[in-house]
This record gives sequence, C-alpha cells and structure tokens, in this order.
Amino acid sequence: MLPELRWFSRAEFRHPDLVDGDAAKFLDEVRWRYGFPLYITDDARMPEDRPPGSSPSSLHYAGRAFDLKWIQPATKLFHFTKCAMEVAAERQVNIELEIVNSLKDRHIHLGVQKPGVESELIVASD
Repeated sequence: MLPELRWFSRAEFRHPDLVDGDAAKFLDEVRWRYGFPLYITDDARMPEDRPPGSSPSSLHYAGRAFDLKWIQPATKLFHFTKCAMEVAAERQVNIELEIVNSLKDRHIHLGVQKPGVESELIVASD
C-alpha cells in the first residue's frame, strides 16, 4: 500500500494500491537527495500487464520497481545513479538499477531487491 510521500502524489502511480510501501519510501528519498523532479512511467503491474520482452519475475509484479523518464544530460543521470546508491547503502537495501538507452526505448528502471538478492547495475542499449 502506498504511504504518504513527500515528493510524489498518489495520482503519479498507475497502481498505487499495489506499490510496496518501503519501495515507495526509497524512491521518495532518492528523489529528495537527487534534488530534481522524477517522472514515473511505470510502477507496480498486474500479472496480465506484461509488456513484450519483460520478465515474469520482474520486481514490478511485487510493486518494488519503478520506471522513470530518461534523465539528461549525462551529468544529471550520473548524479541520480549516485543518489540511488547512497540511499540504498544508508537503508541497507540492495537495488536493481537498469539504464535503458536504445532507439526504441529510453528509461531508467529502479527497483528494491527482495531480501538476499544482490544489487545489480544493468546497462542496456542497441
């Protein structure tokens, strides 16, 4: 269930009732530290909401992942990445950070890993 957040409103989430509260608080804290707006393009998913090429074990189905609008210039993207890693270290959680930059799709995927799963940095491009 989506808790009250400082930097995001309930209306910004497609499925606010399916979002993991701790993951939402993590995203909110990353946004605070980053210091610039973040735009959510995807969050929790229903089992029938499976985009082509997506994994059935995606953190989106657990309400623990968010896709964000592409960040530019590169210095801001680097700053965002640094902020996400710092917040993860402080909260002692592992994250899944995927930077997708292709001709068909450009977005940032940020997820909070399930306990016991190591952090991952994934760079996907053409």
